[in-house]
Amino acid sequence: MIRGVRFHSTGRKRFHHTFEGELELDYEAFELPANPGPPIDVYTAPPDSASAEALALLASWSVTLLSVDDTEPLG
Repeated sequence: MIRGVRFHSTGRKRFHHTFEGELELDYEAFELPANPGPPIDVYTAPPDSASAEALALLASWSVTLLSVDDTEPLG
């Protein structure tokens, strides 16, 4: 249980990704008293959905990019 949350909102938002197209993600927004800035937003894709598959593919791209040795010159 999260304590001290002043504002909590949930719902579903649609996003358009350049390569993966339309993504529908569930979100929860939390406004915390100790955080004077904007709320903390958490986005998740419904299990076994096309959006979950698209996010898994995008995540695999980031792992591939992070594993590349960037100490060698590009040319």
